Order: sequence, then structure tokens, then C-alpha cells
Amino acid sequence: MEMIDSKKRKLSAQEIILMSMKDRLPPGVDERSGLTSLLAEARAPGAHLVQHGNTIFIGHITDKNPTVVFGRALNMDTANNFVNNGQKYFNQLVDAGMKTYASMPFNEPQFIHAFKAFEKDRARKDTKVQILDVKDQPGFKMALVTFKE
Repeated sequence: MEMIDSKKRKLSAQEIILMSMKDRLPPGVDERSGLTSLLAEARAPGAHLVQHGNTIFIGHITDKNPTVVFGRALNMDTANNFVNNGQKYFNQLVDAGMKTYASMPFNEPQFIHAFKAFEKDRARKDTKVQILDVKDQPGFKMALVTFKE
């Protein structure tokens, strides 16, 4: 999958969604079904979409846990830009009063690097990042980010 530097060419949300889905569909799931599922997720109650650079962040907040975001990133940006995009998004979450971010399972190594870079950036603000194995999905991880500001 070719990443596109958002400093040189900014993609539309539609382009990011379509391009990022091509390599991430589970076996046996066609593009149309994958897109339908993603659009349903993005339109669910409590969902929000935020684009920074060539990354779209989809987050879910429920009335039951209004300071917890469960989310994912659809990234088509370079590694450095992805880290910066994530930092902007997490800073928005903190500014909005969020206390915890839990990622959906992922298997992209760039996500681990981005979470660790975010923790370093926010260390002075007492943010903790845990990368956890997903028990029923070998090779997949999830991140739990706790904001204490």
C-alpha cells in the first residue's frame, strides 16, 4: 500500500476510506460489503469522524461512558505525518474532556510506533499507553490510552 504525504497532496475523506480499505478487508469480504460496514460504523449513534492530513479517525462515545472513546484510524499518510495526525487527534480528545481511548484491534506496526510516540510527547502531562495482545485474534494488538489531565 502506497502512502501519500499529506504535505504534498491532501486526499479527500472518500479517497482515504477507499484506498485504506483495499488492503484491510478480511478474507472473503468484498469491497462493497466492507464499505457498507464502515459507513454503518461511521453513522452509528455517538460516532465522530475527524480528518488530520491523510488520516481519518473514527471514534465512538456512548452515553454510558461519556469520557471513553473507542476508535480506529484509517491512514494513508506517511509514518511521521501519521504520528503528528494522531497527536492532533488525541489532543482534541483531551481538550474535549476524554479520559480514555481504546483502539479497535489492529495489526499494523506503524500504529504501535504512533502510540508510543504520542505517549512520549504527552509524558509531561501524565498520559499512559498500553499495547495489549488481542486474545482471540493472534497477531493483533489494541491500545489503551489513559489521559490524566
